[in-house]
Amino acid sequence: MTVQLSLFSNIRRHYKGRSLTAFPSSYVTLNLKTTGLSPMWDSIIEIKAIRFKNGMEINRFSSLVRANVDSFTAQITGITNDMLAGAPAAEKVFRAFAGYLEDSDILIGHSSDIDFLYDSFVEFNLAPLSNDFIELSSSKNPLSGRHCVFTGRLERFKRKEAMRIVAELGGVNERSVTKRTNVLILGNEEYRRREKSNKHRKAERLVLAGQRIEMIPENVFYDLVDGRMRRKLFIPSF
Repeated sequence: MTVQLSLFSNIRRHYKGRSLTAFPSSYVTLNLKTTGLSPMWDSIIEIKAIRFKNGMEINRFSSLVRANVDSFTAQITGITNDMLAGAPAAEKVFRAFAGYLEDSDILIGHSSDIDFLYDSFVEFNLAPLSNDFIELSSSKNPLSGRHCVFTGRLERFKRKEAMRIVAELGGVNERSVTKRTNVLILGNEEYRRREKSNKHRKAERLVLAGQRIEMIPENVFYDLVDGRMRRKLFIPSF
């Protein structure tokens, strides 16, 4: 079976800063809350940032962002539609945050947070977010040893091909959502239309009961595995 890895190409953030490994003396920590894990279809509902220099807190930025959330997101984040109704509009918040950031600021946050902010800056015609950053990640391979389940029709690969990618990266494929499940990958159409399958609903119930399950659309799955599969199979980036 041949997997066409060139099809992984998704969003290319040309002006995105460098991912650093050395810890800086001055930096800005990010803490975002969103309606999901896809920068393409989900929204930021809260931005918090703290600037540090030489270990001392200098100042903070904090704002909710006007949006609508479903009951699951409200329960997970603690942010309700009533709280968001009086929040500033997204463009106003991102322009204010762009003014807060300095060109020399090194950002510390999860890779998804950086991507969410980058795409939001582009959406509102702000200068691209080109600050260098340090990713907060517990593992260089987010699928290694993790139990993964697919649901919905995939756009780029057949289900068996996608499951092979998970296996190649050390993940464990499962047919149904259980208490062992760590990652639920949803077909883009299902995720975009918010039509929740039985697997999706079961995963939400388990999350609300305290289990850690990442529920991601197909395009985010490709972002996670793209570079890692290229390095593993020595395939150049396009």
